[in-house]
Amino acid sequence: MKKCSTATLKKPAVRLAGKLTLGLLLGMCEPAVHATSECDWASDAPSEHQVQRGDTLWGIASLFLKNPWCWPQVWEINRDSVRDPHWIYPGQLILLDRLRGVLRMGLPEQRPDSTVHWSPAVRAQALEPQRVPVVAGPMLRLLSRTRLLDAGQLDVAPVIVGMTEGKVLAGEGDSVFVRGDLGHEQSFDVVRPSAPVADPDTHDVLGLVSRKVGRVRLAASGTLTHRLVVTASEAEMQVGDRLVRIAEPLSSPPSVHASAAPAGKLASILHEGRWAGTNDLVMLNRGESHGIDRGSIVRVARHVRIRADEFSPALHASDEAQSIALLLVLGVTERMSVAMVMRSRDTITVGDLVLPP
Repeated sequence: MKKCSTATLKKPAVRLAGKLTLGLLLGMCEPAVHATSECDWASDAPSEHQVQRGDTLWGIASLFLKNPWCWPQVWEINRDSVRDPHWIYPGQLILLDRLRGVLRMGLPEQRPDSTVHWSPAVRAQALEPQRVPVVAGPMLRLLSRTRLLDAGQLDVAPVIVGMTEGKVLAGEGDSVFVRGDLGHEQSFDVVRPSAPVADPDTHDVLGLVSRKVGRVRLAASGTLTHRLVVTASEAEMQVGDRLVRIAEPLSSPPSVHASAAPAGKLASILHEGRWAGTNDLVMLNRGESHGIDRGSIVRVARHVRIRADEFSPALHASDEAQSIALLLVLGVTERMSVAMVMRSRDTITVGDLVLPP
């Protein structure tokens, strides 16, 4: 098994012509922060993989590497050759060259003594570039409807107080009446708040997770109430929904990197239930004020308790926290962040430790 070294990092893994080479992306080396856990090939790594629509960078890297978020480090040292690692072509073939210990793209090499017979043929294939995200499409659609709000933000947010013609629900094209200060904005996102996120240690409210239900535009301004028209609707609006400033939807981060934030805890799980696993969304009690940002990788760890027996008369926790999951931070506010469970070998729950990888 080939290990990473300083010498490996000083030169490209492969040299290929073309707009993008995933051989450069899916490299073997980790940054210094992972000195104790070098990137190795996965024991069951395939010999090749053909890029398909719907693939993710994390998923492709997971096929070849034990630590799938190693690919950005090799991209960084090959920036001159790889302008944007998120654009590749469906149909491209990624090959694991076990003899030389590198990943490359193209066709399998023929043995010197082999004979290849060619026949005349014409083939046309559109090679339109496809953006390959870190997070899969279905999860991105869920993220696009999720909005993180700071604690107290809803206290001053305008609120829907009624509909036209006695309606109780409003959709695209309907008018809604809103009470509150609209400021100088003309268009707003409409959100429906859920339960607040509390710090598991201090029990302070860190913020709220809300669901985006649509968008409205000011039609007529009044003294106490204003009339707005629903311009987009992902769910029917109702009395009590709030108006917030339009913001970019949560999306797949442009890059991934080790988090430098201090140790924290898992604060909430964004679905009904007490436990979370791979592909679930969770909230952390760490945000921008702690140095965490989009694309940060953190791990979840838990102190393993030993059962009492004749050799250990009492329950006790191990000194070292055992890593059980890797999370990718997808959105942040000042005091909290939302992350996706990218890999787990056990379920995680509120109160579990969140540490740098």
